[in-house]
Amino acid sequence: MNREGSSAGEQVVQAEGCLKRWSLLQGRCLAATAATPGVAFAAPTKLNSVIMKNRKQKINNAINYWQRYLDLGSWQINFKLKKFTRTDFVQSGDIRVDLDNKKATILISKDKTGRDEYIVLHELVHLILWKFDRYAEKNISETKKDKYFELLEQSVKDITDIVFQSRL
Repeated sequence: MNREGSSAGEQVVQAEGCLKRWSLLQGRCLAATAATPGVAFAAPTKLNSVIMKNRKQKINNAINYWQRYLDLGSWQINFKLKKFTRTDFVQSGDIRVDLDNKKATILISKDKTGRDEYIVLHELVHLILWKFDRYAEKNISETKKDKYFELLEQSVKDITDIVFQSRL
């Protein structure tokens, strides 16, 4: 129970209105402002835990949905949240594939939220194209690999956009 007699779950629900402000202030949720007088909120660690659990559930739901939609039911697909360290561009996802055992792990940036479902679909499109991608990558000259990867990413993005929009 909090000071106002509500449960922890109610605290989090009441705190949702301040989540945007809380993230903008890097963890200092100022819920009791003139705009939201008397709003209770959970401690940042409790709030982070609830947010992360909710995010992971949404990612699992997205994997299950798109795996069925794309007819990838024979694959064992899971995910991990990862801190990407590339400096040449902002990376939001990646996929690791074991073709022999039909297993894949989608890597999703810990820093990104709000686009997780799109990232899941994007990485699953990479999975569908995996054999072609590996074949092309092995048979293209080193001087043309940068252009190949640029075209591959653009093609995967285009397919992802079409499929993502088709189900809305």
